Amino acid sequence: MRRDEGNKVTDGASSFEIGIEFDSVLRAISKQIYETPHAFLRENVQNAIDAVRIQAWRDGKGAGQAEYRIDVVVESGRVSVRDNGIGMSKRDLQGYFWTIGSSGKRGDEAREAGCVGMFGIGGFANFGVCDRLIVTSRDINSPTGTATSLSAGEIARAGTAVPKVTLEESTDADPRGTLVVGELKEAPNVEELRAYLRDFVRYVPIDIRFNGECISRGRFEALDQQENLVSIGEGVRRWQRADIVVLGRLWEDRGHTLVASIEELIWQGTETSMT
Repeated sequence: MRRDEGNKVTDGASSFEIGIEFDSVLRAISKQIYETPHAFLRENVQNAIDAVRIQAWRDGKGAGQAEYRIDVVVESGRVSVRDNGIGMSKRDLQGYFWTIGSSGKRGDEAREAGCVGMFGIGGFANFGVCDRLIVTSRDINSPTGTATSLSAGEIARAGTAVPKVTLEESTDADPRGTLVVGELKEAPNVEELRAYLRDFVRYVPIDIRFNGECISRGRFEALDQQENLVSIGEGVRRWQRADIVVLGRLWEDRGHTLVASIEELIWQGTETSMT
């Protein structure tokens, strides 16, 4: 048998291509990963955090420096996440973000910066909650930025074929970074999204803004049952071994047990708030 151009199996061929209902597979993937606007927002903000971490690592700085920032804007049925991290070239957008099974966070550089690539689902899983996704990005080595877009309608119309992503030059992510815009199928509850995201990023040292309000960089003001603790020494202490630095305080409870409150961990220049 052989398969002709009409995708029919005929006599004379020794093999045939595996068929796939792309839209059906995508719906199944999306339901498991991005079935709510909360998950959509969390995953795209996590990508932004990782992009900033890698850029800070390249710059030899901590990600908590004032020059790094992530902005989340939610209005009506539209959600956008903007970062000034490493950004992506046209090739990166195609090879990582829009390729199922691929992840740009599996390399040595990403691991050094504290990032871990997991599923490699990329942009497609966003269609669990999005009618349309527009991703614009530019890395420092690209002469121009690139805007890519795909809609749920285009995926459905592709049938058994892999849908095509539209791309064009754009300055929306200049001079460096990524802007992800999702047009949601249903308008989200803005306050629920704000509270959800705040809990997720409240101790991240990067400046993360939700509709202009900083919801990250938080610190605990006190330990549990602090009335039973006596501070040992004054202020924050610094402990260092090799390339690991720990900042914290020492306390003693009524049973003379030593208690340490760890406020910040710095590993190879990457700052992580622990409080």
